[in-house]
Amino acid sequence: MTHHCVLLTAALLTACVHLSVAGIFAQRLRCTFQTFVYEDERIRVHRCEFAPQSWWQMSHHCKDLPENRPSPIGIELSVCQNKSEQLKPIELGGGWSENRKFVVWNNGHSIQADAVDGADLTVTGGHLRGTYNCIQFHFHWGSEANMEKGIGSEHRLVDAAGKEVPTPLEVHIVCKRRELNVKQAVSTPDAIAVLGGFIQPMKPADNETSADYAISELLANMTGLLIPVKRGPHSGRQLRDEDASTVQLQLRGLLPDNLQRFVNYDGAFTTPGCNPVAQWHLFTDMMKIRKELLLQFTSAFFDKAKTRPMVNNFRPVMSRHGREIRCSFGSS
Repeated sequence: MTHHCVLLTAALLTACVHLSVAGIFAQRLRCTFQTFVYEDERIRVHRCEFAPQSWWQMSHHCKDLPENRPSPIGIELSVCQNKSEQLKPIELGGGWSENRKFVVWNNGHSIQADAVDGADLTVTGGHLRGTYNCIQFHFHWGSEANMEKGIGSEHRLVDAAGKEVPTPLEVHIVCKRRELNVKQAVSTPDAIAVLGGFIQPMKPADNETSADYAISELLANMTGLLIPVKRGPHSGRQLRDEDASTVQLQLRGLLPDNLQRFVNYDGAFTTPGCNPVAQWHLFTDMMKIRKELLLQFTSAFFDKAKTRPMVNNFRPVMSRHGREIRCSFGSS
């Protein structure tokens, strides 16, 4: 049995998830170190860096199979003909609109912010059964060239007219069912809720937005986020104070003003181990931030040597496998 770190929360989501299947090929190579990358797969003696097409060698859940309910997927908004009776309005706890402290760091795959105290960062409604506590958020984006084309998000939206919506940046707010600890949540179907939002560059005439303010606070110390650091009890050491940036921000600023328009589906983590335990709620109204702020994300690096720019950190779209897309709105 091997261990792979799934950087998903403050507690586990920087803790190691025990994966029962490491992959025969990886074992044959006797990899003493495994990690996932988004490009430039490298298989060297004792060190394996697996690109998305090979993530299944780290976890069988990463195979594009119906039982793995893989994420991300493409969402065609034309399916939203009628409002789903299975969905309730999304309700956020009081802490969302108050300043809360987050530890911000480069986890080697994304810029992540862990809630210091998320007790009142709760979410209910949607397709959730119970109350969930939100524990961290992180982002996925493209290269500068791709973001100019509107490419960077993990989920891809196609509007009712059949045109792909430009989404160069996607935020994932990760929450777990309140009564479960992290180890239980990552092995329990639907015990993880992910609230996803899409971010586009402002136009010159646009006014400042709450998303722009929140992300500018988040990236205020960008020099401290350029290279990855380790964090958590299984990383060999705790994140040192000098490695950490702490910010105060309102998490509500990272979701659109209108929470009434969202789509939901049964999915999984978008990184290894690809655990099929997530209820995805994706808000379809766009958020806007300044273009120069958007491009700041591309200044980070996957590695400490600063040889691998942190760009295109999105998993390719996976098969829908006939899963239902539930819509909180309809066109009819």
